[in-house]
Amino acid sequence: MAGRRGLQVADSQETQPSQTPSGVDGIQPWIHFSVPDAAAAADRAAADFGNKSTTINMFDLLLAVMFVVLLCLEYQADQQQYDFQTEKYRQIGRKINRKGEYLVGFVRTGLWSISRHPNYFCEQSLWLVYYLFSVTAGNDLVNWSGIGIFLLILLFKGSAAFSEGITAAKYPEYGVYQATVPLFIPYKLSLYRAFVNQGVKSE
Repeated sequence: MAGRRGLQVADSQETQPSQTPSGVDGIQPWIHFSVPDAAAAADRAAADFGNKSTTINMFDLLLAVMFVVLLCLEYQADQQQYDFQTEKYRQIGRKINRKGEYLVGFVRTGLWSISRHPNYFCEQSLWLVYYLFSVTAGNDLVNWSGIGIFLLILLFKGSAAFSEGITAAKYPEYGVYQATVPLFIPYKLSLYRAFVNQGVKSE
């Protein structure tokens, strides 16, 4: 998933893209599954160790829809970062006089205007949704499979802190961005603002 790609590249605000993400113009191959199939697969996996029910219910379907939405949002966040960095390095390579966001050096628009790491937020949320499948399968709200999501959150927190230290040292305006935009969880869930590419702008 995109988040794992983000972890592999420690500082997503710094790295020059090397290749285009396989496209969702026609949506990524790994998104090609139906909502009922996703719910059934997750429910069965969650129930395997406890002889719990594998019958799909409305909560399963709701979680499956959330999973697909988060997956698409994560792709969108990665695509926005890729497009920004591609254009920035194109301008640098051709010695074009950069202006606006490209002069600032890091992306602050789109989904990146409501979260400093929207791809990380979506990735963590995906695994939280997957964990909730274990609950709908009949396990307790707090059960052993929660260890995975807990450790994953710690991993993302450490990775984000490391990459932000690098970015803040390179870009003076990053401190302002940190003060005005949350690390992971958007406090203003304005998807309209995000998708029309409105965010923190420089003069």
